Amino acid sequence: MEKGLIRKSLFCFVLALVLLMGMSTACGRREQRPVQEEKKENIPTPLIKIVENSQSIIERMEKLHKEMQNPAQPQGEGGGQGGEQGSGGGGGKSSGEEGDGQGSRGKIGSVGDGRYQSGSGKFGGLAGLWLQSSRGEAGGGGGGGGQSPPDPEQQKKQRIDKMWEDTLKTVEDTHKQWNDYESTAVKDNARSDSIIRFENYLNTLTVAVNQRDPLAVMDEANGMLLIAADFLALYRNNPDSEVARVRHYVQQACIDARLDRWAQARQSVSSARQSVEKLEQKAGLGEEDKGLIDKLRLSIDNLGNAMEDRDLDLLKIKKDIALTNLDEVEKKAK
Repeated sequence: MEKGLIRKSLFCFVLALVLLMGMSTACGRREQRPVQEEKKENIPTPLIKIVENSQSIIERMEKLHKEMQNPAQPQGEGGGQGGEQGSGGGGGKSSGEEGDGQGSRGKIGSVGDGRYQSGSGKFGGLAGLWLQSSRGEAGGGGGGGGQSPPDPEQQKKQRIDKMWEDTLKTVEDTHKQWNDYESTAVKDNARSDSIIRFENYLNTLTVAVNQRDPLAVMDEANGMLLIAADFLALYRNNPDSEVARVRHYVQQACIDARLDRWAQARQSVSSARQSVEKLEQKAGLGEEDKGLIDKLRLSIDNLGNAMEDRDLDLLKIKKDIALTNLDEVEKKAK
């Protein structure tokens, strides 16, 4: 009887020991999992360059828009003001004149799914002026090319041609950077649909630049920035992904407004607000810098309120203020 009890006790003891060992092994595995799934901290250089290129293209299109708005239609009036901005773009080699016909060829605005059709007057107002000016500058002024005094219209055209040439170079560099980064994205577990969408945005951006369609270029480059934010999120302890998302949505609000997509513009402002909340969590700002987030949040609210007036110039002012505030948050977050 005693032997039986001893055996049972030994059996229970061994069973309890085995169970304890199994539980500790399971816990150990559970604790190791986060280490295996940890994201890398360093953002690959080609991805950083892609983000910089996307933003550079958008900013260049803004400058192009400003240049197109300079009054150059009556030659006498536009000359003085047009010369102010572009004396540096000078180098007025005749290469600027050669690209003439190419700029106006093709239907400007027939990119992708037809969102940028200009013939139907879909742009209206300011947006229509962009495409009309782009066509006029690239194809107009065919009369006598050999006047010795500088022609303000010709100088303006050369500056615009130079901006397009620089934009195309940036797009070509983005193709190279993407070629360098794509395999890394796959290795770092980027989602396949993000890779496909980025590729599509890059291709339609290239077509838009070749067709000299400023609004389409801005729309595609800004879409590319949003997908780049997905890639940035792969790398741990960086606020860059949320910074890129806020920047995308703020810029997209104005792009949508220029394309007369007001419902989408309001949605972009709403998405910007949500991204600011996530940015606040990731930025890790000290108490003395937390006011910067409030400042950014309020400037985005002001951008949303300005939608009611449907004034594109007012929206641009509010957008620029919000982006300046975002830059301040980004500096402190890093």
